[in-house]
Amino acid sequence: MENKVLFVEQNEGSHVIRTLSLFRPIIHPHQMYEVTEELKGENYCSGCRMVLNGSSYFCKTCPDFYLHEKCAKLSYEIRHPFHSSHPLNLYTSRGPQLIACEECRDICDGFIYFCEQCNFKLDMKCAALTSHKIGVLEEKMTGRVTELHHFTHPHKLVLTNCNDPNHKRECNICRLQILGPAYFCPESCTYILHESCLRLPQKIRVPFHPNHMLVGRLLPTRQRCYACTLELLSDDFVYSCEHCDFNLHPICANSLRRPLKCEFHLNDLYYFGRNHKSLFDSIWRGNFNCEVCDGSYEEEPFYRCLKCDIKFHLKCVRIPYTVKSKYHIHPLILKDSFIEDDSGKYYCDFCEEERNPNDDIYYCEECNGQTIAHIECVLAEVEDNIEIRKNIHEERFRKEFYLITIFVNYLHDMSIGSASDLIEHWVVLIMFHSLTAAGKFECRPPIEEVIQAGVVPRFVELLGSPSDYVREQAVLVLGNIAAVSLGCRDLVLGHGALLPLLALLNEPVSRSMLRNATWTLSRFCKPPFDQVKLVLPTLARLVHSKDEVVLAKACRALSYLSDGTNDKIQAVIEAGVLGRLVELLMHPSLSVLTSALYTVRNIVTGDDVQTQ
Repeated sequence: MENKVLFVEQNEGSHVIRTLSLFRPIIHPHQMYEVTEELKGENYCSGCRMVLNGSSYFCKTCPDFYLHEKCAKLSYEIRHPFHSSHPLNLYTSRGPQLIACEECRDICDGFIYFCEQCNFKLDMKCAALTSHKIGVLEEKMTGRVTELHHFTHPHKLVLTNCNDPNHKRECNICRLQILGPAYFCPESCTYILHESCLRLPQKIRVPFHPNHMLVGRLLPTRQRCYACTLELLSDDFVYSCEHCDFNLHPICANSLRRPLKCEFHLNDLYYFGRNHKSLFDSIWRGNFNCEVCDGSYEEEPFYRCLKCDIKFHLKCVRIPYTVKSKYHIHPLILKDSFIEDDSGKYYCDFCEEERNPNDDIYYCEECNGQTIAHIECVLAEVEDNIEIRKNIHEERFRKEFYLITIFVNYLHDMSIGSASDLIEHWVVLIMFHSLTAAGKFECRPPIEEVIQAGVVPRFVELLGSPSDYVREQAVLVLGNIAAVSLGCRDLVLGHGALLPLLALLNEPVSRSMLRNATWTLSRFCKPPFDQVKLVLPTLARLVHSKDEVVLAKACRALSYLSDGTNDKIQAVIEAGVLGRLVELLMHPSLSVLTSALYTVRNIVTGDDVQTQ
């Protein structure tokens, strides 16, 4: 018998040993204890993978190992009508390779009966049958190819079904859990794909990298995804540009297809939905804060500017709850998700492309969801309706802005002592007009015009103003300009904003000034590292602040600085912040904790010396 069952410690004979509440079945090496009633509905039998009921037992030594009494008493060898030519032997454990039941095609996560000669396998639920369930297998196979080859894997893939929600099995392409039809490698691999991932193209074009096609491939070395900025591991399937250092997770390449143009941000925003949340939950939770409200993201989708690396809650992007479209007679209502049927394929009625049923959408309530569309598809059309009104507001603002800048430049050129106060007065007025106008006039803040007017150097000069109010407004404006893009950030740094900002942070200032200056400093702390490494001593002091907003912003800045090669990680370690970051992992504020966690996570990706 010892050759018939793998990884099983045999007891004497073939009897079951019972002692009071102890239960030691011959198919498990440890003592087992009776399961209480309250635990039965919450756990699954490790043998048949069915929910516990009736007499059941658990092992204190092996986590989550439970057995029905009937599964503990299974025969080591049976004769079965589905395979009458040879006996089937019980296997209770095996290597990492995937195995599918010959009867139902489900992946076997529990015990199996197996014919070594014929490679015939039955899971426990099918081994209990005496006749075939007519139509079950045919229904699963309908319209599906049973065997195929895919460009991501060298071996043949075979149709199967994953129906055990308690056993989290990830797709090798998208890294999301598989439940339902899938294709797996029957060799000694652990390769398995969603049925839907088979349809992913080998080449793809994305709107935020328009000059080159991206090609699907296995990544040879660790990189970072351009879209979500999270790590790509070696041997991950990615979409890469053959001409640029540009890589994307498959979910980023295939879901970020429709940019959203909003009224208050210069660049396009892209929707990161619930599938992203599921994929990166272990490192995503709370690591990012909304640029508008500074709130963190728990379970909700968000929009992100890929150029500026800033994120917004949907509510902070001001997406309307109800919109009227010229393509539909009824109003469309914003809804967090909608599944209209069980077909497994869902489409946008505006662009007629496939949509994710878990994503936020607009739908028609009066038509019972017969009209459903991507948010971006609806708002792109609605945007046309408000363009005339928006242009009027923008034109009025730009005329006013032009006159003010002319007056400022005129005063600046005059060599009179009284001009200084007037310049500061008018420049502060420009600050308010240029960077808060979006809320008043429903138009985008004209950062480009501010830059072209040549007043950025004046904003830098005003960091040294004797007026605390003017200095704080200059801090905010420079932070907002730097946040637009790396090019804008470099422009602000090129005019010498860093040193006066650091000097300001080393002075006794109000809490409001300290918070805003730390936020602006975090806007400066993006690559290239050499331009901003001077901030490390200041950040090392700020992480000891008593203010949780300052702590969160300082830790966020450190996470930007440590996100890169080992020399950058080493510089952050040498700044002496690691001990404090570890302390902050116990901070009661979620925004502080997660910002610190993100920095620590970057550090532990370093070399062996750095991670000790």
